[in-house]
Amino acid sequence: WFNQAQEIFSSKGHLLRTGKVGGILRGLMRCGYCQSTCTLNYTKKSNGNRYHYYRCVGTMNNPNKTKCKYGYYAMDEVEQQVFAKIL
Repeated sequence: WFNQAQEIFSSKGHLLRTGKVGGILRGLMRCGYCQSTCTLNYTKKSNGNRYHYYRCVGTMNNPNKTKCKYGYYAMDEVEQQVFAKIL
């Protein structure tokens, strides 16, 4: 299992220890509220810490869709839940 998990991390560019983050669910995740795709984003706080999250594209300005109300998902929490289900 360990080797398979390492392959997933490598193929998706998820290298938290080096400070580079790609998000293992990039291109796969959909919003639980509106089913739109999610993109990887981050915010940088005044203390210098970065917080990564998946953002539903339904939260962005899009004239063809209603705006999603629940479209922000903490990256670490989502990925931990996915790994827990897989393992």
